Amino acid sequence: MCQNRSGEAPFLDILPPHCRAQRDCQQPREPPSPPTPGRALVFFFLPHRERAQLEPARRDEAPQGVRLPGMKSADQVLIVIAAVIFTGFGAWFLLKPAALGGIGIEVSGPSARTDIRATYGGFELGVAAFLFWCASRGDWHHVGLVAATLCVAGFGVGRGVGILLEGGATAFMWSLLAVEAVYTACAVWCLTRAPAG
Repeated sequence: MCQNRSGEAPFLDILPPHCRAQRDCQQPREPPSPPTPGRALVFFFLPHRERAQLEPARRDEAPQGVRLPGMKSADQVLIVIAAVIFTGFGAWFLLKPAALGGIGIEVSGPSARTDIRATYGGFELGVAAFLFWCASRGDWHHVGLVAATLCVAGFGVGRGVGILLEGGATAFMWSLLAVEAVYTACAVWCLTRAPAG
């Protein structure tokens, strides 16, 4: 039972029911609690539609994202870019595992070639297939971009740590690190700013 501000029961109030409901039963809206690091991390990985449900007040203020011809959003563009790159490297190393010799990785024996075909070839082709599938489904763009971002960022972190520990690297390694850093920065920007298509 809802009581008025004086503490009396509603049936003792002379106001009409709808007036009492508006005056007494509506509670003031509490301000949103400040985000914690854990909540912010979970919020980052949520699809944009679920973000809008959790924060409806910000729905109208959210930017509309980057739109490119033939693509629903920049999210989809970045997913396709990553998928194409993974496809290229995966097919290359699947067919020619000895190509790693060009960057100083010795490939000797059938076991080494088979492992390279599996790790550098089959795995990257599997990731590419998943990203292409995500790019073809609008409701999976966010998931695909998160996956692509984590994969590329993982390559970049591993490469950067290797360069630091080894005290330097070739120009080719620096070029790969630059590409990975730029892609990760663009993807993180899209994940935090642009709503999914």
